[in-house]
Amino acid sequence: MTRVEKPGSIVDLAHAPDFSLKTATVRPSSREVEGEGWTEILEPRVMQVLVALFEADGKVVSRNDLVVRCWEGRIVGEDAINRTIAKLRRLSALDGGRSFAIETIARVGYRLAVVEREERPRPAELKPDSVRMILPRHRSALAWPQYSPLWDTRAVTTTRAL
Repeated sequence: MTRVEKPGSIVDLAHAPDFSLKTATVRPSSREVEGEGWTEILEPRVMQVLVALFEADGKVVSRNDLVVRCWEGRIVGEDAINRTIAKLRRLSALDGGRSFAIETIARVGYRLAVVEREERPRPAELKPDSVRMILPRHRSALAWPQYSPLWDTRAVTTTRAL
């Protein structure tokens, strides 16, 4: 398991510095996350988990490390961690996942991934460039009543951005 840099340190929101996750600004001391056109105030535990994942700098943080750093080593159920991660994923969805994502590493823990993908055009901005269908090799196959190009799963549609 990968450990965070300070495995025994408890996340102190009052002294945690502000940071940015691409388009979102996180202010741990006030428990605010601000994006383009929205602001969300998080529960203290949810903010602690977000800060712990951010401080791991892209490394995997185990569930045990989260319990030590965010729940101060108390015994907590799996459901408490799952609910906290789910709230962070809903927060990520507020801006369409453009700022960050929480990745689950099976049987190990969680990782905060800052999204670094290029913006894709929306479907309304796409224009069909060409439509190609793969026709049978023999023209006589076109005369068969059961043949339809729509049934051919090899048909290809290409699009290009305007």
